[in-house]
Amino acid sequence: MNLSATQSQPENIRTVGLEISRSIASEVLIQQKSEMVVQESALTLYPALYEVEGLTEDERYRALSKIPDHPT
Repeated sequence: MNLSATQSQPENIRTVGLEISRSIASEVLIQQKSEMVVQESALTLYPALYEVEGLTEDERYRALSKIPDHPT
């Protein structure tokens, strides 16, 4: 971030505010993509758990409940 000496203080504050907004938007996008990856992994895991021999319904439920925001 280059804050020019010729910029007034309000302009500098506005520039900093815009940079912070961009940074927050970037972090939100990263968080959303991470949540999508977790949900996709959960969708893959669910049928795979049914293929594990000897795994009880309770054990499947406990495994799925460890996934954040998974609707178990």
